[in-house]
Amino acid sequence: MINSQIISNRQNEDLLLKIQYASSRHFNSAEKINYLSWALCIVSAVMIFIPDSAPELISKGIPALLEIFAFITACIFNRKLKNAAYLRNYFDSYVLMIGEDNYTDVRKQELREIALSTYHKYKKEADISIQNTGRDKPPGVRNWYEFKNTVTNLQAQFECQKQNIWWNKKMVKNRMIILPIILFILISFFVAMFVLSKSDVLSIIVCASGIVIKVAERIFEHYKYHEISIRIDAIQSHAERELTAETVKELQELIDERREIPVLEINIIHRLTANQYSSTYEETS
Repeated sequence: MINSQIISNRQNEDLLLKIQYASSRHFNSAEKINYLSWALCIVSAVMIFIPDSAPELISKGIPALLEIFAFITACIFNRKLKNAAYLRNYFDSYVLMIGEDNYTDVRKQELREIALSTYHKYKKEADISIQNTGRDKPPGVRNWYEFKNTVTNLQAQFECQKQNIWWNKKMVKNRMIILPIILFILISFFVAMFVLSKSDVLSIIVCASGIVIKVAERIFEHYKYHEISIRIDAIQSHAERELTAETVKELQELIDERREIPVLEINIIHRLTANQYSSTYEETS
């Protein structure tokens, strides 16, 4: 038996607040590292314009070194993203009581260790986040799911899923506006690079391989993200008409899977709009 009051109590347990904070911290850290990885690849690509008269240590050595650092930061990004998603997924499984049995005691312990380690490392920031709600400044993790009315059983779980989906659409909408602009700039840069550059093929490969691979990865990941989002919308629409335990479980599995795809929200936009969006959802739901 589950209802909105039980969900409200479980999500604000001390350990769960620390888990939710750690998840947010890892997502935000992953976003910053992702920007650094992109910057390294872009600088490496710009090195293609170094004159041919420059020593190979500069024209090929520095770009190669930048590509190595970009690869290392990409690995760190993926690890932080996975940890963030795993923590958020475990939070949902416990709070919503969906699929909690899928976690072994060992796995639960691992996730708790990550959460507590993150909490103690950033304790001052964490305590503020744990005390604040999404309507405060800065927005925090208390009262992650909000209810206007008391709802029970599947409806309580489904309401939280609807909030997840609604917030995701709002956050990703901002990214979808910015992404085409960035891609246009990068593609224009590539065209200029190949048209204007007189470098040899090896120099072009060394300088541009990282950015080409990264753009290809992001296009594939956004496609995968979009594909899962379509499936989520379809199941949500079906659940609005006929809500079953199987539908709720399937919807949660897709929400969890989508979190692990490296398409992140823009944290600064979330911080600026959290209070506004919280009020908007309350007024329109």
